[in-house]
Amino acid sequence: MSKWYVENPTFLKEIEVEVENNFSSLRVILNDQKIFIRGRLDVYEQDILYDTYGISIELSDDHPKTLPRVYETGGRIPQKAKRHINEDGSACLFVPFERKIFWPNPRSIGAFIGGPVNAYFYSQSFFKKNGSYPFGERSHGIWGVFESVRDLSGMNNLGQALTVIDLLRKNELKGHWPCPCQSSLLLRQCHLEKIKLLKEMIGCNDIKVIANMVDDLKNQLAEKQRRENQLLHQLASGIQSPT
Repeated sequence: MSKWYVENPTFLKEIEVEVENNFSSLRVILNDQKIFIRGRLDVYEQDILYDTYGISIELSDDHPKTLPRVYETGGRIPQKAKRHINEDGSACLFVPFERKIFWPNPRSIGAFIGGPVNAYFYSQSFFKKNGSYPFGERSHGIWGVFESVRDLSGMNNLGQALTVIDLLRKNELKGHWPCPCQSSLLLRQCHLEKIKLLKEMIGCNDIKVIANMVDDLKNQLAEKQRRENQLLHQLASGIQSPT
């Protein structure tokens, strides 16, 4: 299958021009049949230069369908989940299905770099100086997904968010169901529209991924509980055995 930039060289040219016009210290590079954007990123806070980072952005083979992977190349950010670094070393910019919020126009690489990429590195510098993140913080990994579902659906806690995820995997949302926010109202009288919008935002494929994550977590918790019960049973048996 042809690379996206071979099938659509005009799109690649648009990216090159946008990067050249807006980020003078970054360059579009073809390396090992992949497109990268590499160089120095000047990080701004309200049009004031705040910091600089060496970065590499790898555009996916199906760009812009799949989110580009962003790497910090200067070794300034610890390779830890608590600093929002993924297992492959890439930056965790946001919960993946929130891309429609943070990068609504996927054809604009400038909006990506100047928006969520700039915000990520600004946050990292702010954290190093102040010990906290300027825009708040989601947990890394699966818990961050739950927090996003909670906030975007208008729920109050993660337990309610898990109930929302169970609703999202349904083929149809029915208004006479009880609302997961535990308001004692029917869904159509409460959070139905927010959950509908969330379902549309996430999309069927990502809903399946999130639902599988929930199922895996439930299985892990059930297995942990089983082992704890087994251990307690063994301890109790040992205490009751005659000496």
